[in-house]
Amino acid sequence: MHSKDQPVYPLRVARDLTGLTERQIRYYDTKGLVSPRRTAGQQRLYSQRDIEALATVARLVAKGYTLDKVAVKLREASEEPQGREMGDARFRTLRLQYENVSGYSPRPEPGAFGSIPPEYGKGRVK
Repeated sequence: MHSKDQPVYPLRVARDLTGLTERQIRYYDTKGLVSPRRTAGQQRLYSQRDIEALATVARLVAKGYTLDKVAVKLREASEEPQGREMGDARFRTLRLQYENVSGYSPRPEPGAFGSIPPEYGKGRVK
């Protein structure tokens, strides 16, 4: 099994895995949204983390985000200890459990964690 940071996927495989065109992937590379490693022959090799970032870029662009805002979202996701996979249900569950135990209750963006149960946050704000 490969590490999520080990570059193993050539451009054509990244294209197939993300649904993006090769041109789009190269463009996102030039914009710094992903940083694939290069072989001695300058072939791009993408890691699993790069593939996840590209899928996130595609999803956010489809929702109407600008590339500048997409870059901010990717940076924020990579700074959260276990939040690198923005769509990871396990991370969302652990975060909600932490909030319930610690009393910590951030105000997420609407829809950031799906639907929030009505009992969420009751009794925490004084």
